[in-house]
Amino acid sequence: MSNPSVSSVDTPQRPAVRSLADLVGPPREFLDDVWGVFPRQYRAETAAGLLTSRRIWDELDCGLVVRPFVRLVAAGDPVPYEEFCHTRNVVNNPLVGYPDAVVVRHRHDGGATVVLDRPERWSTDVADLVAGLASFFRAEVWSTAFLTPPGAAADLAADPAAHCFVVQLEGATSWSLASTLGDEREAVPGGLAAPTLRPGDVLYLPAGTTGGATAGDNGALHLVVGVREVAARRLAELMLAVFLKGPVAEAAAVDHHTMTLDEKVSWLRGALREHLAGLDLGKVVELARRQQGR
Repeated sequence: MSNPSVSSVDTPQRPAVRSLADLVGPPREFLDDVWGVFPRQYRAETAAGLLTSRRIWDELDCGLVVRPFVRLVAAGDPVPYEEFCHTRNVVNNPLVGYPDAVVVRHRHDGGATVVLDRPERWSTDVADLVAGLASFFRAEVWSTAFLTPPGAAADLAADPAAHCFVVQLEGATSWSLASTLGDEREAVPGGLAAPTLRPGDVLYLPAGTTGGATAGDNGALHLVVGVREVAARRLAELMLAVFLKGPVAEAAAVDHHTMTLDEKVSWLRGALREHLAGLDLGKVVELARRQQGR
């Protein structure tokens, strides 16, 4: 009898985390009751395996993550790149921006948080989740990982216009949250102002939520997935740009001088109405999403 493969015994396949449902359960309930309204905590056991600290250290040791996709933050201030990055010779070419893994570990042990921007560029599991959420929301989606030493703090560091899903991967983090309205700071709606997350916990934060986390006694690793919807103004700008570059507008540019002002306004109203009715909204939203993510 042949021996079973290592993958089937030692490393069982874990369920993939690729969709909104994998994070928060039934999407319709989430969208109707929670999305854009108030923070809520969920449980998603399989999400804890999206990324590990061991994988992060392996990537840093191999030199596969370089600036600006890796940062160090100590006591709330960014550590200058020259203090933890060096130059490597790659095929006789000096390339700057490679983090020195030994220095990074030393700074992390001394209290600095390791921040990795866009880990979906090198982690297929994170990439699958980011792609799934981008397809579902038809929005720009990205992620940031925070490897925080014991007792250290990590800011949310998110675009205030973005919704966020915080996925706890290792250790525990205690959060302090507030919402913003303009320049004013207000209490978080729903009363969830100081949650504690453990591996497999997911915290949804609506756009406009600010805050930070403090790692527990064993340190922590969490992933923040940001979702920034396409703004209505951007959609309007794209719709108008498509119209102005189209054949109807170009034809009108030839003889518009023969029209009275009232005739121009009347023509424009009718042409725009017909243009908007015939647009493929899905293509316009996708174009806006891709341009917004550049």
